[in-house]
Amino acid sequence: MLADRHIILLIAVATLAGCDRGDPPAAVGSASPPVEVRIASTRTTPSSQLTLPARVRASEEVTLTSRAPGRVTRLLALEGASVRAGQVIVRFDAPEAVQALSAGLAARDAAQLALEVATRQHARMESLFVSQIVAAAEREAAAAQHRAAGARLATAEAQLSATRAAIEVRAPFAGIVVRRHVDAGADVSTGSPLVDLRSLGAAELLTSIPEAALALLASAHFQFQIGDGPWQGARLARLDGMTDAATRTRNAHLLPLERVSLEPGAFARVRIVGIATTAGATNLLSVPTSSVVRRGALTGVFIVQRGHAMLRWLRLGRTEGTRTEVLAGLEASDAVIQTGSGLTDGAAVKLVQ
Repeated sequence: MLADRHIILLIAVATLAGCDRGDPPAAVGSASPPVEVRIASTRTTPSSQLTLPARVRASEEVTLTSRAPGRVTRLLALEGASVRAGQVIVRFDAPEAVQALSAGLAARDAAQLALEVATRQHARMESLFVSQIVAAAEREAAAAQHRAAGARLATAEAQLSATRAAIEVRAPFAGIVVRRHVDAGADVSTGSPLVDLRSLGAAELLTSIPEAALALLASAHFQFQIGDGPWQGARLARLDGMTDAATRTRNAHLLPLERVSLEPGAFARVRIVGIATTAGATNLLSVPTSSVVRRGALTGVFIVQRGHAMLRWLRLGRTEGTRTEVLAGLEASDAVIQTGSGLTDGAAVKLVQ
């Protein structure tokens, strides 16, 4: 009987051991195979020439805003319409605006009448004082009342001017309505954008220069192209005083060397030619745009390290054609994966030709 119990116990232990030996193969079989990837070519832009996208900027560009809360009742210019300097573009003819204007007119008229009375009283007191009929204190009181009445009139006129400006939004210069931000009937608050206005004359070309090329501009000359037209000479008028922290670029304003007719808002290209190659010059690194991975506001690429895809965050510049500039975070020797979509950080990869 004791032998039978030992036999049953050995069979149970063997069965459990067999179950344990079967688990690892199942786990191994569920592992994902390495992802096949290709290595992209990193490229450096020669420092002797750099082509950048640009736009023709009008001499004056402004967004007109509301000066007081109210309801837009009329927009008197459509998008694309030409307007004269001083022409009314937006009106606020709601009842509350009309009442505010009426109150301002009444206050101005009352202040004007009070000033006229104070002026006559002041003149009368001056005459009586010369005749030694009134004392100096009465003369001074009349003069003070006259000055106070003048100040009240100036205040009333300023308030009336502000009320009129809030009811009627006028064009500060002759130009074209580029965009309307509101429609008739909309309720707006103080400072709400109403319309974008652009002057008729084109003054300059605007482009963004990468931070790495800024120090090399002194020895360069510039050209520009409108659409597919010919390249023409330009000169650097000025650089904005601050580098954009997000793109690591600085806006450059250029003027044509010859008098040409440019359409504001037109797409252009700017070519910087003859950038000197110095010991301190840094070539601009670029990668295929297909390699770029975006996670919200962050951008990066996957690189191969010891058989795994590792996500490297970068600071990127412009995208031109099928390539994107890398301003920081990558070396030319890094093995960048050609297509980053579908990969996860740390995934096993296998290089293929």
